[in-house]
Amino acid sequence: MSDYAATHMRVLRRVRRRRGYCADCGIAQSETYVCADCREKREFAKVQREQKRLEQGLCLECGKHPIDWINISHAFKCSDCSKGVIIRKLKNNEITNKLLYDLMVKHQCTTMQLAEYVGCSQRAVERWLFEGSQPQLFNALEVCHYFGVEIDEVFPQVVRQILA
Repeated sequence: MSDYAATHMRVLRRVRRRRGYCADCGIAQSETYVCADCREKREFAKVQREQKRLEQGLCLECGKHPIDWINISHAFKCSDCSKGVIIRKLKNNEITNKLLYDLMVKHQCTTMQLAEYVGCSQRAVERWLFEGSQPQLFNALEVCHYFGVEIDEVFPQVVRQILA
C-alpha cells in the first residue's frame, strides 16, 4: 500500500470511529474499535499468518527473521524479538541515541518497560531513541537510575541545557 493510500485509510478509519461505526467495515455500529465480525476476521487472519510463518520457519512476531531454535523458550521468535529489541518501522532506519539503545538491549528492556519505570509514554521513549528528542530532566534521571549510569553519558544535551 502506498503512503498516499495508507494516509487516506487512516483518515477513513478515524471518521468511521467518530461516527460510532466499525473502523474496518464501516457498516456495523460498534463501541469498540472494530465490530465482533471484523474482530473475528482479524483473529482468523492472525492464526493463518502465524501458521504460514511457522511453516516457513520465520519469527511469529516480526515475520522477517528465522526462528532462534537455540532459544526456543521465547515462543517461536527470532533472536531480536526474544531479546526485546525494538522492532519498529522507521522513516530513516537510524537510531539517534545509540548508547540508550545499547543499554536497553544489554538489559533486555523494551520501550514499554522503560516507559513504565520512568512514568512516561512508550512513544516518548521511542522519540528519545529514534528521533533525537531529549527527555525532561527528571525523566532522564530516572532512565539513568534504571540503567545505573551517569546522565551525561546517555543524555549529554540535557546536561548542556541545564548548564546553559
